[in-house]
Amino acid sequence: MGIWLIPMGLGMMLISNAGAAISAAHGPRVTLTIAGVVIAVGYALTAIVLFTIGNRTPGVDADSALILATLVLYSVCSLVVGIGIGLAFGSMPALIMGAVPATEKAAANGFNSLMRSLGTTGSSAVIGAVLAGMMSGGVPTLGGFMTTLIIGCCAALVAAVISYFIPPTTTVVEAK
Repeated sequence: MGIWLIPMGLGMMLISNAGAAISAAHGPRVTLTIAGVVIAVGYALTAIVLFTIGNRTPGVDADSALILATLVLYSVCSLVVGIGIGLAFGSMPALIMGAVPATEKAAANGFNSLMRSLGTTGSSAVIGAVLAGMMSGGVPTLGGFMTTLIIGCCAALVAAVISYFIPPTTTVVEAK
């Protein structure tokens, strides 16, 4: 399954220059807001794929072409999520560096890294708990996966709204 998620990493890598250009033109706050919306769209698309062609009756053999199509669509959805993550990871340090005094930049950047780690750990625990609580026969249910996708989508939208209201800074990142 990890191979089918490679597009997520590629999306993060491929969007970096575009994210820098958006931040240079409109500020990193706008880039971060766009990132939240893009991530939410990616999770919503994944939920749609899962609920439609990805939803199969357990124990019934599925057509190989349908399985392949589902995996390709999941990869496309992961690409969209990766683009959003790439935008967020590029804009967050720029926002932080523009908002703190020069004497606090190192501490602020370190705190950003720490919070990323805590956020990843905390969200993994929440998703794990949801999936563990929604199992049938030792396997997470469709409802469990749909719930986790809805949680991710809602969290990304909340992050987009919060980032929209971050006061703009006078520092604008230069595009390269």
